[in-house]
Amino acid sequence: MLANFPEGLELLKERDYDFNVYSPRSGYSALHHAVARGGDFDHLAMTKQLLEYGADPNLRASNEGDPSNKSVTPTYIAHLNFLAYASGEIPVDEDGKNLEEAQAIAEQLREHGGDVNLFPDKGEPLLITTCREYTAQNRSWMIAFGADPTIAAANGDTTVEIAAAVISQHAFGLHPGFTYFDLFGKLKEMAGQGNVRAQGMLGYAYLTGVGTDQAPMEGARLLRAAANADDAFAQTTLGLFALDGAGVIEKDPAQAVRWLSRAAEQGNPKAQALYGVILLNGEIVPQNVQEGLMWTRKAAEQGQKEAQGLLRNLGLN
Repeated sequence: MLANFPEGLELLKERDYDFNVYSPRSGYSALHHAVARGGDFDHLAMTKQLLEYGADPNLRASNEGDPSNKSVTPTYIAHLNFLAYASGEIPVDEDGKNLEEAQAIAEQLREHGGDVNLFPDKGEPLLITTCREYTAQNRSWMIAFGADPTIAAANGDTTVEIAAAVISQHAFGLHPGFTYFDLFGKLKEMAGQGNVRAQGMLGYAYLTGVGTDQAPMEGARLLRAAANADDAFAQTTLGLFALDGAGVIEKDPAQAVRWLSRAAEQGNPKAQALYGVILLNGEIVPQNVQEGLMWTRKAAEQGQKEAQGLLRNLGLN
């Protein structure tokens, strides 16, 4: 099909071909191949034509053809390519044509309903990746493209936690790309609109200084409000801080267990991992090995590395 583009696509369209079927070898649809790098054809023109013919920009790749695909969507691939060119990770042509093409392809997918918040199985949203690996400009682009900073990775990682970790690693001579003003601004906007998850994450940002000066009292207030509104991220964060005490959040192991158990019930993998360890240790609550292993396995199944490591050490993976 690719070799005979565009005549081949026109012929298939005339025969009512389904452009959302997968290649049995790669597990990709035609649109996946069109937006990916490589191949001697006009990627942008083919992307436009496939979208006009009904190709789905949010179709997840089939892992049956190639398990390494991990259910990626054409939109995810296209924006990952654009970020790689824009950051210089992939060399840009002297005339900038490959960067322009990557940007145009990403725009086409968004115009046809491509969702930049979809991410691979057991992976992470691209906005979290930009918090971890790319510059502030790339992160600002993703936010402008509609990336939601409150969406967590499969293993429970969030934008503000990754940002805080990066900031702590660059505490001296902080690179301007790691200042996270854009992330803080978007969370503040969403929190002001009543988004409970954003309120909790904004509270974390105030506590840790992500994109703003630290304001511990306001941070703790926002976290508690979100936790009481049953937000699992805020409950997990309060539980973690209350285990040993952190700044204005006093040490309260019993309260920590209550928060973590509530978040674990809601499926938060970090809370499940912590709650599992608490039950296995039996220091704060009566030991319950069976239930502790249950929560640990639930966290490990979602990609939580600490839980996976614990199961390996116990010979239970």
